[in-house]
Amino acid sequence: MTRDILHINIPHFPIALARVVDPSLYERPVAVVPRHSDRAIIQCASPEAVAERVSEGMPATSLSPGSPQPA
Repeated sequence: MTRDILHINIPHFPIALARVVDPSLYERPVAVVPRHSDRAIIQCASPEAVAERVSEGMPATSLSPGSPQPA
């Protein structure tokens, strides 16, 4: 029995989805983190957030008050 597996990777999919739901997020730095976690890690960062030195895998607690706030 042969199986084919298809993997589709859509870059920044959670960011694109958040921007469809809330159009005010377009062209703003956006980071996605789990809501109910004491040690939340940024799962996805928009290119605008990356330009502000926010990266995937960094702790959300390391964001300074002037940094983009996670969505």
